[in-house]
Amino acid sequence: MSNNNADGAVRLPRPRVKSDGSTPLAPRAGGVRWAAVQLALEHWIARRTSMMDIVRRILVEELHVSLTAEQIDPDAALFGTGLQLDSIDSLELVIAVESEFGIQLVERDDLVPTALRTLNSIVDAVIEQSAAAEGEE
Repeated sequence: MSNNNADGAVRLPRPRVKSDGSTPLAPRAGGVRWAAVQLALEHWIARRTSMMDIVRRILVEELHVSLTAEQIDPDAALFGTGLQLDSIDSLELVIAVESEFGIQLVERDDLVPTALRTLNSIVDAVIEQSAAAEGEE
């Protein structure tokens, strides 16, 4: 069964409506639950943005990437045709990020660390490692 209309547009399923009139993504009466979800989301976005800014600063100030922090695309490859970092840069980046956030970014025996593919992948790994470290405390 196709999810496309005759004009090729994708048809989205209708949301389920609960007995209180809300849908899974809409607030319930009173909005208390929704406010908590929205607050948590805003906190997560602010934290992620802050981490992204810190890693961008590291790339510009410590690794001397030839772009401004704002010009660094979060999905651009760090190596090869992207930011063109080399193996020495990767070592310096790992040390700087681990020092800044107090985490272990990559396993020492990981030959191809996926955390070092893009700026977004670094931030994802920092968030994951930070959460793991917070859970251990």
